[in-house]
Amino acid sequence: MSDTKIRRTATRAGAQLFLSLLFSIAPQIVFAYKAAFEGSLISNSPSDPPMAIVISFESNIAGVYGNIRMRVAGATEKPLTGVEVQGTCDLLSDLGGSRTLKMKGSCSSTARVFEGSYSITSVSNYKRQSGMFRLKKTNGDSNGSDPGQEDTVTHRFSGLTPARCTNANIACLIGCPRGEYNSELLCANRCRAKLNACRQSIGPTEGSTPSDKQ
Repeated sequence: MSDTKIRRTATRAGAQLFLSLLFSIAPQIVFAYKAAFEGSLISNSPSDPPMAIVISFESNIAGVYGNIRMRVAGATEKPLTGVEVQGTCDLLSDLGGSRTLKMKGSCSSTARVFEGSYSITSVSNYKRQSGMFRLKKTNGDSNGSDPGQEDTVTHRFSGLTPARCTNANIACLIGCPRGEYNSELLCANRCRAKLNACRQSIGPTEGSTPSDKQ
């Protein structure tokens, strides 16, 4: 193969890698949204009654952050955290009383339903309940019918801190594939782009310098 053909092949491969990187990064570093859902957790065990819940969260560069409340008398809101990866939300909440709730299901800025599987683990008695959930979007989110509402944030994201950006970057790198150079490089560059976008979305902090953003 001549040197000209080799250069053309390398250039074509580089262009393809760049385009793949561009299109994989762009949707993830631009959009953020808020949403609220309500419905029930349905246990796999017929003896367990359904548990009505209400959740609200914001999904942005640093992850998913929000609140969850069980719809029972005297219940209070509990923090909800997690990540969204390629349209799947993986959420975690400490319900109190040594109980931890995990939820995993399909989600997006346009989804009218949030559904998937859940598990509740109790450390005190080592019990574990698992099942399915199907939550419907409520009017408590920012994706209302008013076109003037800003339900997609493109510049400043609420709830972002340097620590959250760093933690999200660590989680992103841990999730990168291993053993295939191009896939590893693509994933690492995507994580770096998300980290930089996250830091820029926070804006300058006290004592920061331009080099801190790199």
